Amino acid sequence: MSVQPDYVGADFAAAEFEQRATRVRAVLRERGLGALVTTGAEDIYYLLGLNFQGYSSFSLLVLPAIGPLILVARTMERHTIQYQAPDVKHVGYGDDEDPARAVLAAVAETSGDIGVDRRAMSLPVDIWERVAAGSGHRVWRDGSGLLPAVRAVKSPAEIAHVRAAAAISDAAVAAGVAATRAGVSERSVAAAIHHELVERGSEYPGFAPFVRGTDILHHEHITWQDRPVRSGQGLLFELSASVYRYHAPLTRMVYADRLPPGVAAAAATALAGLDAITRALRPGVLSGDVYTAWEDTVGGPGRHHCGYLIGVAFPPSWFGGSGITGLRDGSALTVAEGMVFHVMSWILGENAGQYCLSDTALVTATGCELLTRAPREPVVRQAG
Repeated sequence: MSVQPDYVGADFAAAEFEQRATRVRAVLRERGLGALVTTGAEDIYYLLGLNFQGYSSFSLLVLPAIGPLILVARTMERHTIQYQAPDVKHVGYGDDEDPARAVLAAVAETSGDIGVDRRAMSLPVDIWERVAAGSGHRVWRDGSGLLPAVRAVKSPAEIAHVRAAAAISDAAVAAGVAATRAGVSERSVAAAIHHELVERGSEYPGFAPFVRGTDILHHEHITWQDRPVRSGQGLLFELSASVYRYHAPLTRMVYADRLPPGVAAAAATALAGLDAITRALRPGVLSGDVYTAWEDTVGGPGRHHCGYLIGVAFPPSWFGGSGITGLRDGSALTVAEGMVFHVMSWILGENAGQYCLSDTALVTATGCELLTRAPREPVVRQAG
């Protein structure tokens, strides 16, 4: 007798996935669409609970307005798909076969106009051109943003996973702080952070933890090297755990031996800016108004944004998907209860007075709650 595996890819009740599909289908009916196709890992996971690294190869989900979901993916992934998403119809393709043919076979089972996420980075142009050319009379319409808009408001079960990720993120920051002192390499500090993330229960996150010196704060998407931490300098930690693909990022800073000139004042400004964000972020406000509240507090002009929506995410990011829905000047997203943001109060100048601070914020019925809670003031670590 075979032994059933006990791997859990997505810790949700079956009814939750049914409710998600129902909400998306309601939007399809409003737009007069017979089906929606998406290649985004986050969208596929949201509707199926398929949690694997097979998204590195072309995958596409067909959600008909009526009827079962259809997943186009490599044939070799059939065991994972059958186990994690047993109700989806899997249309496989071999590594020596054209995925476009599988897509055409899948959409042939639907009727009406088809929405497609044209913004997806995971939709290769050559595959799309063959699908569009081979679909004959079928009408393709832009469905970009449809699924991310549905995903933006989190269910209680999703929020529970974000909370769990936040607790692990806090612990990872504490591990990084404890490992930091003059003479220790950035790589050693990053190793301590990684160990804590995995040991505490995180999956691999969408972004690797950012661990970089205060001399290169402006190099925003690079991370550790073998460089030693120098006395009087510091490290930035921007990181997130992932629990069932739900993320909770935060940013903290730690210094070796002493604070550089100007950091205390910059930190006070950053803290005031974070407070302004949390007071402004509530249901019904526009995202641009949250940015204005932050910018007015920190004495703008500030950064290009002071946060963005987060939730389900796979590499190469933790914001999940092909676009960033940010809290930026003039942005018109209406904030709603159940949304989760990575809120950022980063004070970056061209001198020593710089400080970066961020947290994961849940929009509640009356305001917002910061889920990450590691100490926000500058931390100084002495040698020994």
